Amino acid sequence: MSDNFISLAIEQMNTGDFELWCQEVLARDKSYQFEPTGGMHDGGQDGFVRSISGETTHYVQISKEKGTSSKIRKTFARLRKSREVQKLSYITSQSESERDLLEAKLKLELGVEIEIFDSRWLLIQAKLHDGLRQSLFSFSKDLIDGLNNVKHSDRSLDVSSRLSIVSYLEAHVCSLPGTENFQNVCLDTLVYDALVDTDPDADNFCSTATIREQIQKDHPNVLAKANETLDERLAFLTSKANDPRIRRHPNDQFALPYSVRNSFGEDNVKVAAKSDQFVGSINQRFNSEMHENAGELRPFVVACVQDAITETYRKQAMNFAASFTNRDFDADIRVFEIIRLAAKQIDVPEQLTEQVEALSSKIFRKICYSASEEEQDYLNLLMKFFTIQFVMDGDQAVTSYFSDMAASMRVYVGTDIIVRCLSETLVPETSRGMTNSLKLLTEAGVRLRVTRQTISEVFSHIRLSTRVFRNEYEPWFRHATLEQTINCDRILIRSFFYAFLEPGRHVRAPRDWSDYLRNFGAAVWFAKTDDITTDEYLDEFGSFLVDKFGLDFVEIDEILQNIDAELATKISNDILQQRDSTTDGSKILAMNDSQMALFVNFERTSRSERISNNLYGFKTWWLTEETAVLRALRNYGQKADVIMHPQFLMNHFILDPNVMKTGNGQRKKIMPTLFGLRITDRIPPNEMKDFVRSIGDLAGLDETAQKARIRHAANRLKRTRPR
Repeated sequence: MSDNFISLAIEQMNTGDFELWCQEVLARDKSYQFEPTGGMHDGGQDGFVRSISGETTHYVQISKEKGTSSKIRKTFARLRKSREVQKLSYITSQSESERDLLEAKLKLELGVEIEIFDSRWLLIQAKLHDGLRQSLFSFSKDLIDGLNNVKHSDRSLDVSSRLSIVSYLEAHVCSLPGTENFQNVCLDTLVYDALVDTDPDADNFCSTATIREQIQKDHPNVLAKANETLDERLAFLTSKANDPRIRRHPNDQFALPYSVRNSFGEDNVKVAAKSDQFVGSINQRFNSEMHENAGELRPFVVACVQDAITETYRKQAMNFAASFTNRDFDADIRVFEIIRLAAKQIDVPEQLTEQVEALSSKIFRKICYSASEEEQDYLNLLMKFFTIQFVMDGDQAVTSYFSDMAASMRVYVGTDIIVRCLSETLVPETSRGMTNSLKLLTEAGVRLRVTRQTISEVFSHIRLSTRVFRNEYEPWFRHATLEQTINCDRILIRSFFYAFLEPGRHVRAPRDWSDYLRNFGAAVWFAKTDDITTDEYLDEFGSFLVDKFGLDFVEIDEILQNIDAELATKISNDILQQRDSTTDGSKILAMNDSQMALFVNFERTSRSERISNNLYGFKTWWLTEETAVLRALRNYGQKADVIMHPQFLMNHFILDPNVMKTGNGQRKKIMPTLFGLRITDRIPPNEMKDFVRSIGDLAGLDETAQKARIRHAANRLKRTRPR
């Protein structure tokens, strides 16, 4: 069991069971035995307090309550009224990060020896001793059984049983003497997978026919896409050039040597541990939400989050596969819909559905945007798994590695990408998905470019967000809750409220909106909200963006004069119709998008970039999650393969053998794995405006009355929202 499962079991034990188990731990590790009588074992506020057998001046207290120092002081004060105390040992289920310092302070204050054993010490004891671990889980049997017995989706269960294929592929790539064609690597990996249970000592082998049959059953396209046949790959894998990692035996029989089999076995254990740790981590996050009916909700929430995470990565991989052939795909992954479906599939009781969905959504968001190192490790594993699966199963082959593509790519960064990067400014570095994408691309040699038109769009976006905040949120933002603000359709306003209301999950909390704007240069740049399109301060802001994200600034006005203006207008009008907006700002944005798409096509033609039947023939791209422009281009017979989705580059990045072999720890920590998520089912903008208007003028009301007015408006919104 993982550390998280052990910690969860310790947390969830009732007080009586915790006291009994801790006595076992002390007997095993310290050889402590207790006097059968005496002490203050009242089972109440003080918990277990008893002296050590043969050491009547040494007392032990076991407690699950918070406030270690105050508990020790109170216990010592009570004991010394009637007993001599020279030493007090305190065992707690809480974590004491400065345990040594606390022991020293209390020893100086009380004049007796103090030793503290906290949750970390208990965790270590459970990991060291099988008997203590089994005893712990026997006390938590209902909890563990509840988690194990919840129904999961068939797809989620299948993924859990197949994750080891990632470690097989990575181990194989690292063992290769040089760079190998990726389709051949995939075929080799499936050969290893087919042979993983072979054992020459047990006379357990696989023939070529058996290996072929299993590969055709699980991944039929791999055999067709590989540059070499199965026979050729088996010849290579059993040759001295490969060390050899597969052994050929008489009569066309194959098996893995002990060293390889043992290595894969260890990898499988590690993968299983990562899965356990992730489930334990979901439990820990569930605990922090503190619900009265936690026992009833826990199994469903844990399963729902786990299944929703799995399905989200599957959908991302589908988008990756679709981008190979420029097929339409929805980059906006609606997590709230995935969670609702997951809740149905695991048969959540109707009376619990709303709570399960709300809690699952909250935990999902926290995992995405403030993932622990263990969580990030598991998310990386899922991303690799689904990327590899869809590359194996898809019709198209990976014909170039990312490292080969990167140096020649000229990528124009879209407005939506930069705005998303700005929205990540206050989240921890490891959770800045889009920002880290740009960083990794730049380090890999991709030239990221930004035009004056894009800088102007981002600038106007911030000014418009400022105007919306000043007019609609500033009078009441200090009394707001996340539930009341996450429905805002302005991403920067949402990111402000997340940082303002959840300071513990961000690098700092902004004091107000002006303080938040200072993260984008200077607040004064965006103060002129009466004319959001004015160019005042635009150059300063452009310099800020170029420096912050490592972009190359380029002017394209002259090139745009070569674009068919009439065609650009038609495509722009089509985009406007799709977006269902006719504001002056929307018209400018639609025209800019139309011109950018036509500009990319013009650049490719003028630079004689190779035309092929897949994306590997092009070097010039527009990096964006925008999709309306693609449909508009097709409607007017234009090439629509102008967009490069950020997710594609990151998926391709992790397939690069150079990335797998280096295993850079820092790069792994910041590797983004999730893109384009809509975790919350946001209400329509008109309903949000009605909510803001219903709050009304708060001037003259005291703080209590202001909060009451806001709550009333929020409750009315809830009642009018259909499920």
